[in-house]
Amino acid sequence: MSFKPFIDAVIKTFEHGSKDVQLIEGEPDKPALSFDSFLFTQFPDGTLESKMFKGMTVVRGRKYVSLVGMAHMGGASLAERYGQKVIDAFAELGKDIVYIHNEGYILAHIKARELGIDVPFKYMHLFEYMRDYLMNNRIDIIRLNKKVAYQPNCAIRWLPEQNVWLDEIFGLIGVQRVSRKYEGVNALCCGGPALFVNRDLAMNIQGDNIKDAMDKRSEAMITICPMCDTVMRGETSKAGLPQIFITDLCRMALGEVPWPVS
Repeated sequence: MSFKPFIDAVIKTFEHGSKDVQLIEGEPDKPALSFDSFLFTQFPDGTLESKMFKGMTVVRGRKYVSLVGMAHMGGASLAERYGQKVIDAFAELGKDIVYIHNEGYILAHIKARELGIDVPFKYMHLFEYMRDYLMNNRIDIIRLNKKVAYQPNCAIRWLPEQNVWLDEIFGLIGVQRVSRKYEGVNALCCGGPALFVNRDLAMNIQGDNIKDAMDKRSEAMITICPMCDTVMRGETSKAGLPQIFITDLCRMALGEVPWPVS
């Protein structure tokens, strides 16, 4: 197994076009929520029905792929080759963009600047958007009073300020991030990329990561990336550690979904 088929599909999209696009029109005065190239089904059920995203235009498809994430799969040059086309695709929407995936935000905020690509629209990170929504709707928040472990994704190395936004969200909804061995610069990968080349290594990484979280009495593992979420869910489930995607964590604080039963 390898990432090559996906990389080849991305290249084909930009060289020959693709019908792999979904666009759900929203209200004219609200921003668009980008799901990158991920399928909607790779996110928790009901995500699009959340009051946080009500009225937003929603887009997904390979023409909106972040490309920065290709660096984790052996396709680091794709951002330079096709970054302009991705930015152009978002510009065609004529809307502000909220990026649900780290790497999409990084393409617009960091890589575009490095590559000399003009970004002609306003944009923000999912965490900024949810923080602002929660701040403006404090009356709806039911504080969770939970201790959690946090699983960052590969892109955190480009975006350390993300931690500030995350802590602001946690503070608003009554969640404490436990201090543990594998956090910050010592954070472990979800093991996804390693699964393709060394399954034993990947499983050992996951085992160490989950044990560390449980040793600190975490009541859940919080994920922010669809790949991390998919790759780790089997092992966290076996260990009896609830795993919660960041959007669902906020939905729990808004009374939209219940806290999972371990």
